[in-house]
Order: sequence, then C-alpha cells, then structure tokens
Amino acid sequence: MAGHLRHRRATLGLTRKAAATLIGVRGAAVTQWESGAHQPENECWPAIIRFLGFDPVCPDPITIPQQIAYVCRHRGMSRADLAGMLGVDKATVLKWERGGRPRSRLPELDRLVEELRIDEKLSP
Repeated sequence: MAGHLRHRRATLGLTRKAAATLIGVRGAAVTQWESGAHQPENECWPAIIRFLGFDPVCPDPITIPQQIAYVCRHRGMSRADLAGMLGVDKATVLKWERGGRPRSRLPELDRLVEELRIDEKLSP
C-alpha cells in the first residue's frame, strides 16, 4: 500500500499534506503509511481506495477471508460491524477470516462484495 500511495501522490504532484487533505486525515498519517510505520485505520480505507482508484490489498476477493477483509476495507467498518450485518457474532466472522468454513453459503457477504465491485466500476 505504501508504494501505491507514494506513487499516486507523486503522479498527482501532491505534497503529503495535500494528499492527506484529499483523504481526510492529518499529514502525519500519510507519512506514516508511506513509510510503513503504521497501517490505516478501518475508517480511512474507503477514502484511500478512492484516492488510489483501486484496492491495493486485494482488488479481486475470491475466498471468504478475502471477501471479509474487502468489505471491511471498502466500507471502513470493523469485523464486529460486519458480523452485525451478517447476523452472526464477531467471533464467527474472525473464525471465517482465519479459514474456518461457514455451515452454509453467505449470500449476504456475496451481495456486499458485488455491490462494492459495481460501485468501484462506476467511480471515475
């Protein structure tokens, strides 16, 4: 993510402070992300993805763990928030994210991923 952020900022001719303003964070946050000293908080990811124009972590989630992380990144939400949307507890979502298999398909998770993919394609 750090290299993508640095490259996009340089391509646009922006300072870290200007990029931070566009993303909606303090300039120090961009410095820390670009250096790899810190990773963005959940709520920062949607703006970072918009700034970059793509998801730098996993642009095409296939597995359930990838889908969980994708939805949380794109929506800027916690695993607990996602658990509430899926009607399960946070521990269940964490188990699935670590590779545990759900008892049945997760149509709500599939729907969320598909909505986000459509939104991403429609965004300029």
